[in-house]
Amino acid sequence: MAERALAFADDRQQGFRRAMYLDEAWARLDPRASDRETSVSELEANVYDEASQVRAEGARARFDAARGAGMDITERLLDTRDRAASLGLHDEEARCSAAAASRLAFAGSFAPAEEEASRLLSLANDKGILSAAVDAWQTLAILRQTLGQLSAALDARRNAVRAAQRAGLKEREAMLTTNLGFALTTIGARKEARTSLEAGLALADAIGSRGAVRHAQMNLLGFAATFGGDKRLDAYLAEPRTDADADATGVWTSPDRSNLGVLFYRGWELIRNTGDTSCGRARSLLQLAAEGYQASDNRDVLPVALGVWGEAERRCGNRERALELTKRAAELLESGAHSLLNESTVYLALHDVCAESGDEEGARDAVRRGLPHLERRLKGLQRTSYANLFLSELPDNAGLLGAAESYGLVPDSIQRVLERGVS
Repeated sequence: MAERALAFADDRQQGFRRAMYLDEAWARLDPRASDRETSVSELEANVYDEASQVRAEGARARFDAARGAGMDITERLLDTRDRAASLGLHDEEARCSAAAASRLAFAGSFAPAEEEASRLLSLANDKGILSAAVDAWQTLAILRQTLGQLSAALDARRNAVRAAQRAGLKEREAMLTTNLGFALTTIGARKEARTSLEAGLALADAIGSRGAVRHAQMNLLGFAATFGGDKRLDAYLAEPRTDADADATGVWTSPDRSNLGVLFYRGWELIRNTGDTSCGRARSLLQLAAEGYQASDNRDVLPVALGVWGEAERRCGNRERALELTKRAAELLESGAHSLLNESTVYLALHDVCAESGDEEGARDAVRRGLPHLERRLKGLQRTSYANLFLSELPDNAGLLGAAESYGLVPDSIQRVLERGVS
């Protein structure tokens, strides 16, 4: 209906308003869809004053952010945010601030991201823009999880879901319910994670949001990659698996974060298989994902993506390349790079390739270097029922601890949690 109404606009002002309705619809249905170009182009074509110019530029920057294309996206978002604020366009200010906050958090720019989260909370409290609170809590969740503050990250993700419910934003509620499932997956809470992921997918499907459905499928694929195959998930995952496997041929693929996530998790899932064909596909997908993350400045997932790619190379028999990639991943973490995902994956992969190469000292050293990262994340789950699950239910954490036990390296802080069962 919005497209039809746009075609019959009588003047620029009316055309701009109708293009805004259409862009808002696409932002909720599928923000990276190629069809969204129509609404953004019509906004630009129907600019009629300074305020509409700012809104058109904001829409273009957000569309570029969603599809992973364009130059200087974060800078454009921040510039448009400031201009919107100066004109009193606080809804536009909030939209640009939200998009910039996520990009800053994913890039590891924590202080600026936290500033954006504070701005968003102020817009929610002072200007009554309820959606701003949703984006603020989502940003804080990313920051806290990346810093290893896992319990606080869960609280922030739950607050984000509640904020979306209060604002009546069903598409955001679906996305954020899925994100809660992702966070629960990364701490080993399998049952809760699956419940949340399936709830997010069900809501996304019910409201017809293709973008939210794809987001849920990506994170369900991550669940399968973490915990292993589950026949009950096959119906949900048939489409993303097929799409990812097609991309393994090396053809061009959209570099947006959601698409890269599908490639990454499918590759990770495939390295559980032992067949040569699966190994080759896994390696191709993981290489595409890691290189895409690096090119798109998604630094928060790059170290683990490199580590998993290295593991795939090892399983394909390419020890030298595996050692190069896993060493690079570990060096990134030790030079200050932050990771949204558990660092144990990197150090276990480095341990395994060193051990397979006969480098016993290197294997032992990989475990020693990985344990402080594990301790830091475990500390973020103190006094919760999740601490033991985090150590025992996540294969890479359990694998690193198994190796640590064989070397007599298990720290007292971890041993106490294992002995108590819960922290």
